[in-house]
Amino acid sequence: DCGVKNPKWASSKLGVFICLNCSGIHRSLGIHISFVRSVDLDVWKEEEAAMMERVGNKIANEYWEALLPPDYQRPNTEDTVGMSRFIRQKYDMRKLMNTTTKVIKAIHSSNNFHSRDQALSISKIRLFMMKTLQTFKVL
Repeated sequence: DCGVKNPKWASSKLGVFICLNCSGIHRSLGIHISFVRSVDLDVWKEEEAAMMERVGNKIANEYWEALLPPDYQRPNTEDTVGMSRFIRQKYDMRKLMNTTTKVIKAIHSSNNFHSRDQALSISKIRLFMMKTLQTFKVL
């Protein structure tokens, strides 16, 4: 949401990668809107990892920020009040969302191209899942 590089947190429900500061705001939305996971520390379910692969920030923002004015100045990640207002308007009140089927179809396709940072985070999630499964001898 703030655009920080190499975020270490994610909302598996929304399919977006977020920074530590934004993760706290996402947690306050409630799990019915955003379910926050650590890329490095949490155990991920298959469907959560698949959601991250399908969506990612680019596609999610095409949907959730479709009505955002091009000259909009995002609040700084340190501006808790401003960022909280922006995130709440975006996901809770849905004031900026796009309801076209084009974006919705893209979310459900498996041909998403992620940024390098997001691809690395997805790889970390998948590797952590494999290690966890091996530890518990599920594989």
